[in-house]
Amino acid sequence: MNRRKQFRALATRYDKLATTYRATVRVADILIRPRTQPDRSTSQDPPNTP
Repeated sequence: MNRRKQFRALATRYDKLATTYRATVRVADILIRPRTQPDRSTSQDPPNTP
């Protein structure tokens, strides 16, 4: 929830309609998630060789 407060529209509850606010929350989550997830491109899987 703290990272969501970085988005001004969420912190101030700018949107009047609940559906618009909920959509804003989802967009914020989509933008936040890649920053908090580990990078999966450096996995320990062996390379594919033909």
